[in-house]
Amino acid sequence: MFDYILALLSSQIADDNQLRLVFSTLAFVSVLSFLVAINLLISGVNSPFRRRLRRLDSQNVGSTVGNGEKTGGHPFVLLFGHLLPNKKSDRLETYNKLILAGYRKKEQVSLYYAMKILLALALPLIGVVLSQLRPEATPKEVFLIAIALALVGFMLPNYILKKLVTKRQKLIRNGFPDALDLLVVCVESGLALTSAFQRVATELEVSYYELAEEMRIVNDEIRAGISRQEAFRNLVRRTGLDEIKGLISNLEKSMRFGTSIADSLRVYSEEFRDKRMQKAEEAAAKIATKLIFPMVTCLWPGFFIIAMGPAVLMIFAAFDAQ
Repeated sequence: MFDYILALLSSQIADDNQLRLVFSTLAFVSVLSFLVAINLLISGVNSPFRRRLRRLDSQNVGSTVGNGEKTGGHPFVLLFGHLLPNKKSDRLETYNKLILAGYRKKEQVSLYYAMKILLALALPLIGVVLSQLRPEATPKEVFLIAIALALVGFMLPNYILKKLVTKRQKLIRNGFPDALDLLVVCVESGLALTSAFQRVATELEVSYYELAEEMRIVNDEIRAGISRQEAFRNLVRRTGLDEIKGLISNLEKSMRFGTSIADSLRVYSEEFRDKRMQKAEEAAAKIATKLIFPMVTCLWPGFFIIAMGPAVLMIFAAFDAQ
């Protein structure tokens, strides 16, 4: 393995003195990183604080994230998770994205960064090992492949997180019209707003679990002593949808000025139906434009061949006869 690394460095560095210096530096950094990692792992495992945390965590039943996956404070994950970034603003931004994807525990931020680092290290190593199956591969090609795999491993969690956020927002958006109609019916029948949220969450639990969970969290926060306005703002922050933001804005205005919540919900429901109809009409109007490309590339060539093919063949036959 060391011979292969030395050959890889030799293909990039021509001077022998510089090659020795780079190889010695890499060896020193590798040994130092290994010793530091072993020290942190041993100190993390044996420290009384870690032992008490693990004991308390084992007693805490039901500590799950949004998709039911349990998380733990493994020293290996915490070690890699706190390597980057150091700014609180970057970690807060990542935490907000994880909330949009349904992961609400702050430990998930460390796990997310740990996965980025582990993938950035593991994929190049796998690529180097697999490159041994191709003897014709040059060290320069292997080096470029390792760099590309490192970039892919570092960016892959970002792509997966974006897809998870989009999928969850789509599920919540699909259930919002039904939730809004049920909320109008519950409020107009005499239920309080918190009771209406609880009732709608119970009704939507089977068909739209993500939206029902968010509405149930609003009730739990209000019961825990958080103000209703703050609980509604947290709902907007956890979902990131303009539809829910408009609903919460109408509810806050209604509570601030003392108007009827039922009337406010009904007005917003009618406006929301109009917006949905306008979006449907807009999508229908775009269909004619979108059909141009498949017609030009797929339908029209076949049409021209069928319509003009016999005439072209007859012309060629006439020229051949002359």
